[in-house]
Amino acid sequence: MACTKERNVTLVNGQKFSPGNHPVEMGLPMLRLLAAGFKIDIVTPTGAPASIDD
Repeated sequence: MACTKERNVTLVNGQKFSPGNHPVEMGLPMLRLLAAGFKIDIVTPTGAPASIDD
């Protein structure tokens, strides 16, 4: 699963955007995939820990 380490990303036009690693949006699909026998690795492009929304 590819995630972002950034809480907010600055767009080309200068506006801030929250890419949103929401726990429910990530967690529920992960639970279903794990139940189906998949292994999940969580990664970011830089290798830094993923930033999960509050």
